[in-house]
Amino acid sequence: IPHGLLFERFIDLTRKDLPDIDIDFSDTKRDQCFDYLANKYGRHNVARIGNVNTLKPRSVMAEVCKRFGIPDKERFDLLNVLIEYSSGDSRYGKGLEDTLNNTDTGRRFMERNPKAVVMSEVENHAWHTGVHAAGVIVCNVPVDEYCTVGADGVAHIDKPDSEYLNLLKIDALGLRTLGIIEDSGVVTADELYALKLDDPEVLDIFNQRKYTGIFQFEGQSQRTISAQVHVDSFITVDHLTALARPGPLGGGATGKYIARKAGAEPVTYTHPALEELLHDTYGVVLYQEQVMRIVRDIGKFSWDETTVIRKAMSGRKGKEFFDRQGEKFIAGAAEDGIDPATAQAIWSEICNFGAWGMNKSHTCAYAVISYWCAWMKRYHPLEYAAACLRSAKDDDQTMEILREMAAEGVDYTPFDPELSDVNWSVQEGKLVGGFMNLVGFGPSKAVAAVEARRLGRMDDKLRARIAAAEVKFADLYPLSKRYAALYEDPEAHGCRAGSIVYKATELPDSGDVLYLGKIAKKELRDENETVRVARRDGRRVTGQTLFVDFFLRDDTGVPIICRVDRFKFEAIGRVAMENLRAEEDVLLIRGKRIPGFNMIKIERMKCLNRPEALDA
Repeated sequence: IPHGLLFERFIDLTRKDLPDIDIDFSDTKRDQCFDYLANKYGRHNVARIGNVNTLKPRSVMAEVCKRFGIPDKERFDLLNVLIEYSSGDSRYGKGLEDTLNNTDTGRRFMERNPKAVVMSEVENHAWHTGVHAAGVIVCNVPVDEYCTVGADGVAHIDKPDSEYLNLLKIDALGLRTLGIIEDSGVVTADELYALKLDDPEVLDIFNQRKYTGIFQFEGQSQRTISAQVHVDSFITVDHLTALARPGPLGGGATGKYIARKAGAEPVTYTHPALEELLHDTYGVVLYQEQVMRIVRDIGKFSWDETTVIRKAMSGRKGKEFFDRQGEKFIAGAAEDGIDPATAQAIWSEICNFGAWGMNKSHTCAYAVISYWCAWMKRYHPLEYAAACLRSAKDDDQTMEILREMAAEGVDYTPFDPELSDVNWSVQEGKLVGGFMNLVGFGPSKAVAAVEARRLGRMDDKLRARIAAAEVKFADLYPLSKRYAALYEDPEAHGCRAGSIVYKATELPDSGDVLYLGKIAKKELRDENETVRVARRDGRRVTGQTLFVDFFLRDDTGVPIICRVDRFKFEAIGRVAMENLRAEEDVLLIRGKRIPGFNMIKIERMKCLNRPEALDA
């Protein structure tokens, strides 16, 4: 109610299906929720949702090569050029087929192992059953009246089947951020829920761009947008969460919002009837709830018809589906005297923005958690920093967090033999790395070392081992150190006169640039993927259509997409895709910066750590 959320987004009088219930819990305690539900509603009335796991490319390769006796070396060679598609790509499930047909390594592999063609046929095939990560069915009667339930409490139906049977589903999701806040040990749940969401000093954390560890503000797209908006209220945090989504970004709503919020563009409405619905978002459609109210209030849709729109938005049906409802909307708008041209303009806004927008119920909840994180950074910065570092998934993420914290003014000591705990902690008002920051000290050895120090039993052998151990995270800028001479004098290393090797945060928005970064991942893509064709209104590209994206990071930690486009694919892209290694190779790129995107179109590239791999 305080946030003006639309109850009918959840359920309405005419809705025939049960709503999904999504709840986030601390990721370290989520399993307790399953026991709670079983105890409250009866163990026979509650079951975990099952799923069907399918064969992924790497598993296919392992199984097929093992069955046909293909040497590991050949499999590893193929792995280095493996094309993997995300589930949204039109070629999803065809990665092995494209690897075998479109790479030199793949073609050579097939010449030697023709039986392995079966790999293309079994990718994405059903493999075995599993348990849905979060889904739970809750019934008034035993679940086995609807489907088989195994002895392990897992229903033998997946999520679509449970929806078809109209069973109540609860997604008990584990959220890492909630676990981090709890692990910091400085605030209770009651204190968090009691926070007023209007503290200027907390809101100013966003304006200072101290985004490290703030939920939903750690992606580069979100940060780029947020840096252009002055945060003066909680609702602005909510808006920012919605602005970095495909609908507002692709349809131009994000740019309009930024200009209007800053006063650089007047707030206008396609029709006066929209003002009440879009006033809070400066005349821009950001939320699914706004779309629902527009079709209901202006288009005169019934709740049944509005529900169709809601499901279309939740199911990411997109613009094509929405366009089919346009005539109905125009006819409804005419009842209030809105002319067809104006109604069509309103409908276009819905299709461009709302079709891919977020629902405010989610963004508002997300924004509350973002605010909590900012509150932690303002009032408990060291404790929160230590908790973020303890939860880092790997050393690369730890390095990224430390770089950003250092830039924000948070000082740290990677290791102190007298103060360090097992992991990151706050000691004597300082952020101190733990014994696990010593190379060769895993969790058990770190615990033993801390205990030995506590009991005064640290012998000379252990002290010598600690003193000789390499300390991780002592140098936050390894690329800058390793290639310092290249950064300082590019011309001496063969670059053209006047060249500057830019850091990711210093790249100009357009023009010719030189950039150095380590490969985080590489993707072989196709201009005729379904999504890309749809953006071109169905027009397919002829001729060479493959291109390669390299995701590079320098010492700033900011990812930059470096693209070998289809016109340079044969000259550069094919050999680069096959020879270069993610998480290992460092590239020097010369190319054109694409305005408005974290992207460089590659003209030339060189592998610095393995020159023999590529110099194009």
